[in-house]
Amino acid sequence: NKTLTGKVEKIVFGGSGLMRHQGCVIFVPFSAPGDEVSLKITQEKKNFKIAQIEKILHPSPDRVSPPCPHFESCGGCQLQHLSYEAQLKAKRSFVAEALGKEIEIVPAPSPWHYRSHLRFNLRKEGKGFHYGFIATDNASLIEIQECPLFSPETSLFSSLKTYLQTLPNAGIQSASCRLFKEESRFILAFSFFPRLPKTLPPFPLAKGVAFKSPQEEIHQGNTQIKTHLLGVPVSFSPYG
Repeated sequence: NKTLTGKVEKIVFGGSGLMRHQGCVIFVPFSAPGDEVSLKITQEKKNFKIAQIEKILHPSPDRVSPPCPHFESCGGCQLQHLSYEAQLKAKRSFVAEALGKEIEIVPAPSPWHYRSHLRFNLRKEGKGFHYGFIATDNASLIEIQECPLFSPETSLFSSLKTYLQTLPNAGIQSASCRLFKEESRFILAFSFFPRLPKTLPPFPLAKGVAFKSPQEEIHQGNTQIKTHLLGVPVSFSPYG
């Protein structure tokens, strides 16, 4: 419950801001370089502390309003509160510190909707499954209704939620779902352990759906993923 004030120096690998107070290193999640903040210490380790922001006294010029409604609860993103230029600067510093030399970071064509792949954890709920990303608490499952990094399409996630309720979970110990984007089309790839669900209904919004367990693999529709890397056409399997 200790509180203090200070200025964030930079963003470190993992997305937290770094601040120093009386010779101690403090990591501050969801802070921006240059933020002047009031903090509450939440964890004290031998060589560092972790704190959460109680109040932003003077915001950094790099700070922006994150577009995703799940930001700060979903564990999928750590930098949406930074301008895209500040994100690139932070990522450049991560690589430089890891390799010991400066390299150029190639930006995405657009700051949003550029991701081509998502992976969801699935947990049993009723007779079907509940999907989502692992939350920032590393335990909860955050069901998302949209993902600005992946696609502007929101009906995809509501359809996926409905679809997962139709997949029977009897005998399933663990499961996950990977979602691939191929221009305006989607491909789903499920992994189940130790066996597949007893029935595998088609997913209407997908170009193809694949199901895999240690014993078998079933494909519905076209599950081959096609893209371009540095101008070279590439085709691969969702489990490749």
